[in-house]
Amino acid sequence: MYFLNDLVLKDLVRDAVSHEMESRGYKQNRQGADLVVNFRVFDQPTTLRGFTGYGTTYWGDMEVRQPEDTASFQVERGTLMVNMLDRNTGEVVWQGFASGLMEGNEFIHGEDKIKQAVHLIFENYPQEAVPVERRVRRNGE
Repeated sequence: MYFLNDLVLKDLVRDAVSHEMESRGYKQNRQGADLVVNFRVFDQPTTLRGFTGYGTTYWGDMEVRQPEDTASFQVERGTLMVNMLDRNTGEVVWQGFASGLMEGNEFIHGEDKIKQAVHLIFENYPQEAVPVERRVRRNGE
């Protein structure tokens, strides 16, 4: 797999993802987080293989899957992929993609372009954070 190891670009993406998550009510907590957010920017076209639907494990396949559950798809160079995982189970709960982060052979390091790409990805993220007080009341009603 070909993914970019560009620290400036990673910082721009990380900041944009943090902004999108915070705008949905999520708070960053490195110690006791419920979700793990991971991203990759691909610097070469590649084929990704995985399982259809969510609920598949990210850290390794812990359950037996049927061959018809697998899927593969092409991503073009300059594609940003964002994954969200349940920290307790390691299962992918959501993922999104945006392409077009390259002009010619160069990655776009413009903050506005990165924010726009991340925002487009998160337009398809349906979940708002549930405040802790509401979660406690729901569980302890």
